[in-house]
Amino acid sequence: MNYDETAFDTRLHFGLMKCTIYIPVLEIEVSNFPVPEIFMIFEYVLPLIVCFSAPQTATTESGEKVLLYDNGTWRKVTKDDRGTSPVSSTDNLTPDTATAEKSRITLVDIIKNSEEDDFRKVRWGMSISDVKTRESAKLLKENLNQLEYEADFLGYTCKVVYYFITSRLQRAELLISQDHTDPARYYKDYENLIRYLNPIYGTPLSDVRNWKNEMYKNDRSRWGFAISIGFLTCKTVWNNKRSQVSLNISGGNHKIKTNLEYISVE
Repeated sequence: MNYDETAFDTRLHFGLMKCTIYIPVLEIEVSNFPVPEIFMIFEYVLPLIVCFSAPQTATTESGEKVLLYDNGTWRKVTKDDRGTSPVSSTDNLTPDTATAEKSRITLVDIIKNSEEDDFRKVRWGMSISDVKTRESAKLLKENLNQLEYEADFLGYTCKVVYYFITSRLQRAELLISQDHTDPARYYKDYENLIRYLNPIYGTPLSDVRNWKNEMYKNDRSRWGFAISIGFLTCKTVWNNKRSQVSLNISGGNHKIKTNLEYISVE
């Protein structure tokens, strides 16, 4: 990685009527100017100061993005830098093959522990007591028709909810809790989940984008924002022998929710 390590330095020495400015990286030195004239110089110099003092982005030979600071130091770009200048909000959001495979395997463990299970460690038709015996996550809420647990889901905290009809399990869902500042990342996560689920359940039965307002339809980078204000909802559905599986994302008032739902088809 090659870059200019010259430290950027600015020193201002003000007097009542005169001042000196020295900016090494710009090779500018202005001395003994009366104060009125110095403000004319600042009009042109200050934008350059801001430009040089902001961290710059560079790419190493291995393809990693780094931020270069004016004091000659640097650091790797992290996920916290996404959505902030000068790093693009869409950089590195798509996982590499190894990460995707690891996440897919983890996902299989979360949603289905064996071929005999319909969701996690349970099967449709189980009683509330049977589900409580098999579910090892932290129980948050219980009533006659519902059990609610807290669990981890691919690095996120989520709620696992079981729904009972006539005391028998008929439906379950994962309510995924995310805390992104950039709405685009919610939609990116939604697309990644589809890629993880396809190898498990096969080609989706349907994959629908429902536009209530088509203002952002032709600008895919704004689809996350469109979801956050209620313009767009998305639903992808898979079927297997015993369950209908649907991944949903919707929003409103600048809030977005994502859930993965399982319904018995027997």
